[in-house]
Amino acid sequence: MQVAQRNSAFWAANVRFQGKPSSGHKPAKLSAEQLHQRLQAFEEDFYRLLRWDKATHVQPVIKSVNMFDILTQAKRFLKEQNETTTLRPFTLAVAGGTATGKTTAAKGFLDQLREAGIAMSRWSRRKKAIATFLSQDNFYRDNTELRRQHGDAFFQKVNLDTWTCFHLAEYKRAVESLKSGLSTRIRKYDFTDSSSTPNALTIRPTPFLVTEGLFTLMKPFRKIYDLKILFEADRSVVVDRFWRRAQERNFKRDASGEALLKNALEMQEYHVDPTRPYANLVLNANVDKNTMHETMGKLAEVLVRAFAPKSP
Repeated sequence: MQVAQRNSAFWAANVRFQGKPSSGHKPAKLSAEQLHQRLQAFEEDFYRLLRWDKATHVQPVIKSVNMFDILTQAKRFLKEQNETTTLRPFTLAVAGGTATGKTTAAKGFLDQLREAGIAMSRWSRRKKAIATFLSQDNFYRDNTELRRQHGDAFFQKVNLDTWTCFHLAEYKRAVESLKSGLSTRIRKYDFTDSSSTPNALTIRPTPFLVTEGLFTLMKPFRKIYDLKILFEADRSVVVDRFWRRAQERNFKRDASGEALLKNALEMQEYHVDPTRPYANLVLNANVDKNTMHETMGKLAEVLVRAFAPKSP
């Protein structure tokens, strides 16, 4: 009775994270030996990816890799996936500073996972997603009042690259909910007026969950991911990309823009760089977009072959 009361109280306090478990396609349960063989196959595939990257690129995209952590987390995922009767998404976190290309790569990775799934007959050609994208940007706190106060100087006056600007507890609950096979409702942040609307978006679990943001590798979240990736770029590259992106968005190179860039670089030093030791995979974000896309595509093939369920 006490357990039931506690569960009832929990869901009452977290109503935005309710949802029905998604059963997905459940294959026959594997033996311990079969699980070990799948882990070995994944390991060999990953080594081939590392060798290919070194042989193909003058500047390898993969700067460093912690194979022990990757294999430990893969073993845990395979075991949990084998034991559950609901969909257990493989959860991949992408972190990095401003203008490192992490968001573009993370969004493109969803298409690459789907293409790999179709090519390997692991996923059907129906319009059913194989991967879900979850950005920490959705969890910004409402800034409409500050926007009204500061007007055009808002981005110069307000630090948006610090973790206190986010509803990070909600972010964690959303990831945990999706990992449990539950649909979840999350807030939506509008960059045009800096407003935040609770429960505005419904996110459903899929075989893969790709989440990205400045703070994905912070301590409260590290244990909930199955693979942790950090995008790392030289400061000169970040500055160049920042102003190129600003020009594309008609953002002026004035005092406000300079202040925004300075703040972004400073916050990366304080919040993102210290999380490097906790990344399983550190990628060289200095490379061009095509090279990064090619490598991420190879990674998608490795992950789909190891962790995607058979086509539903």
